[in-house]
Amino acid sequence: MTRTSRPGGRRPLLVAVLLAALLGLPPTTAHAATVPDDVTEWFTEVAAATATAVWPGPDDVGSRVSAGEPRPLYQWSEEFRSGAATDEPVTAVEEWIAPVTSAGEPAGVVVAWRHEGEIALAYTEEDAALAAAIAGLPGAALVVHEPVIGAHFAVDDGTVSTLRSSTFPSTGPLPLADFQPVLTERVAEMSVPDEPEGGSRWWLPAVWVALGGLVLAGLALVAAAAWRRRGHA
Repeated sequence: MTRTSRPGGRRPLLVAVLLAALLGLPPTTAHAATVPDDVTEWFTEVAAATATAVWPGPDDVGSRVSAGEPRPLYQWSEEFRSGAATDEPVTAVEEWIAPVTSAGEPAGVVVAWRHEGEIALAYTEEDAALAAAIAGLPGAALVVHEPVIGAHFAVDDGTVSTLRSSTFPSTGPLPLADFQPVLTERVAEMSVPDEPEGGSRWWLPAVWVALGGLVLAGLALVAAAAWRRRGHA
């Protein structure tokens, strides 16, 4: 599924950041408070039903599946991931995440995104530990998803904590400056570079040899058949 976003979808985020600058607040505080009305409405009216379909549980549990408060979802900025100095370590991705509980217990998360101007389900993830970690975050904390290493982090007051990852060492809280080189190294290790255009094609000689062998075998069969016909003539 191709993801698209509305050009004006980040306007509330920009207003919040400008307001924070005027008030002398850190930008991350403004980010955490920005959840558009249509996103809140979707999580209130649709997320629970979506979660029930994913984690129905016993017959008497379905009515007790609920989604928590949505939070904006972020990714590390390209500059931060590459190890460069930057004042913007995270970037908004027009997605929102909320923990899901089933029968009062953490079950997973629901993620929504803005697709063709409408809020819709992006994906669900059955991960009770991640749901519990997000539900326990302070209100100003940011949830950051790093898809390359399959990890979620929390950024709060200039520090980073690992919420969930099977491939990244548990950290936290670490200052952003100390966390950045660890992230950069891990992303580089797990990134698979694209093969350059016109790159090595080691398999071509083998293909030509095989084709040549087939042609020679065919010619030999034809010659043998002709010889047999002359012998019986």
